[in-house]
Amino acid sequence: GTILNYINANKQADILYLVRGIACGLAYLHQSEVVHADLKSDNILISPEGDPLLTDFGISRTLVVTHILTGLSNLMGSVRWMATELLNPNGRSLDDSDAEDRTLMTEFAVAQTKETDIWAFGMVVYVR
Repeated sequence: GTILNYINANKQADILYLVRGIACGLAYLHQSEVVHADLKSDNILISPEGDPLLTDFGISRTLVVTHILTGLSNLMGSVRWMATELLNPNGRSLDDSDAEDRTLMTEFAVAQTKETDIWAFGMVVYVR
């Protein structure tokens, strides 16, 4: 199941172990020049051994492609977990209903980067 389901069902779960595992998985992606671009608790599953596994690479990108994009591109991902610069590059305000786990597909000139993945990682850790 997902990490939140696992933590709720296993009150004695080693949170630090899980956080460290997620960080190591994300570091591996970034060392491979890949941006996950949709990191959230629903995309972190727990193996039968209790290890966190990053999943759903449907909108992941290599950084080589991300850095050569110019102009406007489609932004995809789960709004609640996105870095603020992805949500509001032009000063647009969002109400609470936009902060739920729905996919936002709109045009922005901001690319997803390692830093936006790190923001999403922080949201995963904070929201637990």
